[in-house]
Order: sequence, then C-alpha cells, then structure tokens
Amino acid sequence: MIPPRAPNLPQSWSAQGAYRRLGHDQDPTCLDRPQSQTTSRVNVVAAIPARYGSTRLPAKPLAEIAGKPLVQHVWERTRSVPGLARVVVLTDDERIGRVVEGFGGEWQLTPADCASGTDRIAWAARDWQADAVLNIQGDWLLETAPVARLAEHPAAHPEDGLATL
Repeated sequence: MIPPRAPNLPQSWSAQGAYRRLGHDQDPTCLDRPQSQTTSRVNVVAAIPARYGSTRLPAKPLAEIAGKPLVQHVWERTRSVPGLARVVVLTDDERIGRVVEGFGGEWQLTPADCASGTDRIAWAARDWQADAVLNIQGDWLLETAPVARLAEHPAAHPEDGLATL
C-alpha cells in the first residue's frame, strides 16, 4: 500500500512520484541548474529511514562502526548540515528508536509494511509541517556537502517537495 500524499507538502509530491528529478532530466542527482535569487527561509526536514528487518544484513542501522551504531553516524552527519529545521529517524522497530533516543536524536515509529524508505517518509510526513523533505539514506556515511546542497535547494525551487540522497 502506498500512503497518501502528506497534505502540507506540495501537490507535486507523492510516494509514487517522490523521486523528482532535481536538475537535468537525465541525472536526478544534478543540482547545478541556476539557483533562484530568492533566499526565503523554508522549513526543511531531513528524514532517515532505518528499517530493522533486512535480508542481507538484519539490524543494519544498529551495526556498530567505530564505537557507534550506523544510525548515529548518519544522524550526526545529517544534523551538522546548516539549514535543516529537523532531523528525524523513521523506523519500523522500537529497538532502533531506543538507540536514537539514547544519543539524543528524534525518531518516529512507522508501520512495518511500508515497502520502501520513500513510503515510510510519505506515511510519517502526513503530520509534519514541512516545506520540503530530504530523504537521507540510512546507510549514508559520506561527507555532508551533498546534503548541504540539497538543504539549500528548496528555497530556490519550492516546486521540488522531496529530494533524495
């Protein structure tokens, strides 16, 4: 089941059309189109889907890397990005939620039957007051520059309600 579009997100955003292309039609990761001169402040929420049940690596978000669970590394890197109003981990399992709570992060329980991270975000975002949502992959461990660029994007292009890294 695909959750309905969150009522407070732009009409163009839905779980089915969530992977809007941000730039050139051929490259959804391209953010080099001219930025608007508008510098209006928008409410950007970064969502980190973190599913417990995985066939390849069960409990992957809790896997310890350099003394911390993977989900904490991703949350900390995302939280360090300027321009984000909120960073929230979306999980289908309270064990992940308790770990997120333990390091001071915010989390929200989502149904286990959400088929993808995008569906998990669509379900949770129904109640959010957000102008845009960034879908941060739960196993992302790279530098913060790409997220920072995505966080700036909604102010210049409010028609893009969701961006995925």
